[in-house]
Amino acid sequence: MRVIDAVSVAAGSKANEDILGHCGDDHTGAAWVLDGATGLAPSPFIPDTPSDAFWLANRLGAALSELSLAGSFPPEPPLLFRRVLDRVLADFQANCPELAIPAGHLPAAAGAWVRWQPNRGLEFAALGDCRGLLKARGATATALGHSTADSSDAKVNAAVRAFHQAGITDPVQIWDRIKDGLRHARTKMNHPGGLWALGLVPAAADHLDLDHRAVAGPATLLLLSDGLYRLVDTYFRYDPEGLVNAAAERGLAELCRELRQIEAADPSCQRYPRLKPTDDASALLLAC
Repeated sequence: MRVIDAVSVAAGSKANEDILGHCGDDHTGAAWVLDGATGLAPSPFIPDTPSDAFWLANRLGAALSELSLAGSFPPEPPLLFRRVLDRVLADFQANCPELAIPAGHLPAAAGAWVRWQPNRGLEFAALGDCRGLLKARGATATALGHSTADSSDAKVNAAVRAFHQAGITDPVQIWDRIKDGLRHARTKMNHPGGLWALGLVPAAADHLDLDHRAVAGPATLLLLSDGLYRLVDTYFRYDPEGLVNAAAERGLAELCRELRQIEAADPSCQRYPRLKPTDDASALLLAC
């Protein structure tokens, strides 16, 4: 698996909480996009880091780099991610041995991961709203996995739209009004009945969105965080097929420029209702 192009840009002046990673060679490899969830606490709990989300995404990436291809028979995705999350939890406990964080403030992340092995095909695993789009030669691009993130994101955007209709358009005011609801939802995260995410609960590995493809012939794969996928599901500039084609033909940096131009023209989020005017945006374009 070969990296054709990569991009990761922060939403603004704060630290970029998206992480890209890749390991292996042209024959066997793994790659991932991780998106740390925006913190809801007044300040980070973990010392000496820009944010808890930044810390988590980087620790997850380091563990995936070490474990994705480990051994003669790399572990299946659920076991791999359990080992990754076990390691991240141990690292957290070493950094914060006596710290009790309220459930709604626990760091969490979305992620999409792929592994290509010639004798096993393409394996995909994800949690949250990071995406994988696969385009085989002569075929239309298709989504990997069966993410349920769309419904969660749609509810948030619908809530923003309702505030606009009520005359409340300032993104800061809307964030303040929605934040408590988001925090309440996070108290249910990684528990039955709530959303599952990458973080400090190794049992989340049992709830991965999995896909396995036997890819015949050359194929292009696009992994991306929700910040860049806004070009599809929020700004409606592309469908998945068009996005993969544009990434291959124009490059990911150009797609990021287009993204930021759209957002700069709609700073109050009224034309395109969304919770955050901009978001970290990242993607990997891969050949396998």
